[in-house]
Amino acid sequence: MFFADLGGNLYALDSSTGQKLWVGPLGTGSGIGGGVITYAVDGVQKVAVADGFTMVVANEAKAGKSRHLGPR
Repeated sequence: MFFADLGGNLYALDSSTGQKLWVGPLGTGSGIGGGVITYAVDGVQKVAVADGFTMVVANEAKAGKSRHLGPR
């Protein structure tokens, strides 16, 4: 499971236990008030988050590493 907070962080939780797997800053400079979308590219799960202003962030689901930060 994934969620983002108003401090601009993205969290990954184990869906079975609820235990935190990782947390990382999104680097948008703003809080996240919208939903989180997951998708796969070439077998790698990605997580996309809209920051509510002008940026969309895509992160690798496994480790939370930012892969794309750009305008919507």
